[in-house]
Amino acid sequence: MLARYAWSWPLSSSQSGICGYSRYGGSDTHHQTSACQCLWRVHPYAIAAIFGESDDGESETRVDASLDTYKEASLKSQARTRRGETSARRTRVSAKIPLPKGGEWQKFLKDYQNNDELFQFISQELQRNTTELQDHLLTTKADLVLSNKPTDLTALSPCHQEEADTRMMLHLRHAAEQGHTKAYIRTVDSDVVVLAMNLFLDLGFLEL
Repeated sequence: MLARYAWSWPLSSSQSGICGYSRYGGSDTHHQTSACQCLWRVHPYAIAAIFGESDDGESETRVDASLDTYKEASLKSQARTRRGETSARRTRVSAKIPLPKGGEWQKFLKDYQNNDELFQFISQELQRNTTELQDHLLTTKADLVLSNKPTDLTALSPCHQEEADTRMMLHLRHAAEQGHTKAYIRTVDSDVVVLAMNLFLDLGFLEL
């Protein structure tokens, strides 16, 4: 059984995971607020974690970042519009653009394009900053999955699941197929718990 981390990180103003990116980053730009540093700082508070140990006594950590996908033509995007999220502020996400603060951060979160660009930026930064780590990282970027180590991703990428919680189930199945037998999930999303309990037997873990 290999040690493994995973989490559902849907972006909304109420999710502490993404708020932690701003709160715990300690910097004013996306580039200086390294997504890798943000990951480890937010981890104790908002990330669903899965731990284990290999049968030969060697431990390894795998991290799966499952992020929401925001598509303009989707039903979820239409629902967000109906909820009255009209005070959004469109801001390009890049290494040179300062992160919004205070009330402007809330407006930033209400624009689905901001969310999508921020998640893709985080995914790229995570992959780019973890290539030398022993830990194995898989992170979603829109329909694709990025990995910091050579991995067969044909079962995961491309993926058209818009929700991070349902997409995480695919990552859990992939982990089981790669030899993981135990999973311990810590999440702020009750949907993940319900899905994991319902799919426990199908996922193939001994413990979840």
